[in-house]
Amino acid sequence: MADESRGGKPLATVHLRAREMISWTSARTSPELISGGMDRPLTLGERLRLRIHLMMCRGCSNFERQMQVLRNMARRFGERPEADKDN
Repeated sequence: MADESRGGKPLATVHLRAREMISWTSARTSPELISGGMDRPLTLGERLRLRIHLMMCRGCSNFERQMQVLRNMARRFGERPEADKDN
């Protein structure tokens, strides 16, 4: 039957929604998702788009690692005792 459906929705609609969720993220929007993901939980679609993009883009993968390093350094610096912070 050509008009099959899944969950009451036509398969074409289900397929289109899936494509929207994993639409490509560019190197221009990835840094926004990377830094946003450090401040808030990303939606499923955002996480998928970002992961797919990071698999293909070395520059954005490097940026993500650098942001993680900076965040960890800032946390460790904030945990130092007050006497050590002056030096």
